[in-house]
Amino acid sequence: MIVSNSKPIEYAWYLPSNKRGDATELGKNVVEIPPDFEYLVHIAKTAEKNGLTNILIPCNTSCSDGWLLAAALARETKKLKFCVAIRPGLTSPTFAVQQVNTLDQISGGRVTVNVVPGGSSVDSRRYGDFFDHDERYVRTDEFLTIVKHFWDSPEERYFYKGTYYEIEDGFVYPESFEKGGPPLYFGGSSEAAKKVIAKFADVMLKWGETVSEIKSEYDEVRKMANTLHKRDLSLGVRFHILIREKDEDAKKAAEELIVGTESYGEKTSMSSSDGDKAESISQQRMDAMSSDGKLWYGKALFAGINLVRQGAGTMLAGSPEIVAEEIRKYVDVGASTFILSGWPHDREAENFGEMLLPLLPKHIES
Repeated sequence: MIVSNSKPIEYAWYLPSNKRGDATELGKNVVEIPPDFEYLVHIAKTAEKNGLTNILIPCNTSCSDGWLLAAALARETKKLKFCVAIRPGLTSPTFAVQQVNTLDQISGGRVTVNVVPGGSSVDSRRYGDFFDHDERYVRTDEFLTIVKHFWDSPEERYFYKGTYYEIEDGFVYPESFEKGGPPLYFGGSSEAAKKVIAKFADVMLKWGETVSEIKSEYDEVRKMANTLHKRDLSLGVRFHILIREKDEDAKKAAEELIVGTESYGEKTSMSSSDGDKAESISQQRMDAMSSDGKLWYGKALFAGINLVRQGAGTMLAGSPEIVAEEIRKYVDVGASTFILSGWPHDREAENFGEMLLPLLPKHIES
């Protein structure tokens, strides 16, 4: 009997619930397609219909609350999962578990959790959290220690006293849909972030850098997880996509998407207080890809998105065959989750399902 070690590859989408909404052009400072609830329902249903199995809901002061959106969207969809953020420092670990478990039960186990300690002190201070970058990650370690105990041992009363949290006679109702809780997705490139990712993450998230850059960092953190914590973790990559039948049409459309002088979204949202150098190491890595005027890498990787928005700043643009070829290269170095998006989000989700998905690998050898 041959035992297969393969696992399914997850292709996920993104919900444009930021105040900027959706767009067909990014270089103009206008709200072209507002993020009203009916439009977000349309995006979620379109993603589900086109073979995307999860949807990332963004989180910062420029976005609608992700947990309320996910609860509402769960009633409008059947199988789509929701990747929603917990924010250590903005909520207690006990309440976070209660919130996650409630949605997990309501949705029938369709919750995945994005751990966001806060890459931006600017945004954290808007919420009233004044801890600096590295201390937010130290606090997150303690936060997740408590969270994991509630998920791993839901029947136990819990007493805990640490530097940041104290729990007395803790228990949570309801329990998670499955014991052990939903999977934790966690991004970050700083040394402080890598330590916590290695210890707790199920999926290490990376913005779309080159294959070699992502492989190097994934290998480093995976080794930390294996050596220090006797555990493994998967790799997830975040890209925008733009698919056209002809490769040259896709490349042209990608460059036309960013034409203009204004920015789409808030360019300073990930920056340090002086507005000069981004505090987030991940953002610094994105900025470096477009800093010298070079915008194309390999056959399909376009770094021009970083010129008009912060956060995930690269796009795979090309024909279905070329983009599928490039995605396979990331699968070959361990990627088993791809969180994708594109403007407008309904059209590109349809292009994904109709043109790209049939060419993509469905499993990865673990």
